[in-house]
Amino acid sequence: MTRILGPLGAFLVLIFSGVFAILNDFQKVRVDLGFVIFERVPVTVVAIVGLILGMLLMLLVGLDSDLKVRTILHDRLREEAQEEDVFSDEKKQIMMNTVTEKIGIEAD
Repeated sequence: MTRILGPLGAFLVLIFSGVFAILNDFQKVRVDLGFVIFERVPVTVVAIVGLILGMLLMLLVGLDSDLKVRTILHDRLREEAQEEDVFSDEKKQIMMNTVTEKIGIEAD
């Protein structure tokens, strides 16, 4: 279910943006960024640029926590691999002892 929600949400945002762009195709606005003023900018351009900037901001905000989680998972996988190696070595030693004992018993 969670695998569907992400693509479905992206699809809904895309559909909403497309409908918004079609309905407001001829609307022009003035955009004042503080250091520069743009006259007669289509509302659709403002909305799409805002959408893209919002997505980039969320990517940057989430990047730090994503990297922390990846580091934790990588460390845990490394620890599990080391534990498996130790378990495997102990198991090999037990098997060798068992085989040696059986051979020793059969040789007598």
